[in-house]
Amino acid sequence: TVGEWKQTQAPKMDRDVLDLIEKRKIPVYVVGEDLADRGIDRSELVPGVQLLARSELPRLLSASELVAHW
Repeated sequence: TVGEWKQTQAPKMDRDVLDLIEKRKIPVYVVGEDLADRGIDRSELVPGVQLLARSELPRLLSASELVAHW
């Protein structure tokens, strides 16, 4: 529970990520090396997620006004 809000259902990350990409037009990135470290294949990602090299991350973050990560 956070404040008065209580989560009652499990998150649906695939739906939420698609909403960001398709409806809200917010780009979503994943670091390729992090996928490899976790044994996740690119084909398992939600369509529209953009692959990024770890070395590109500082440039992307510095060029962005708002960053959300999880």
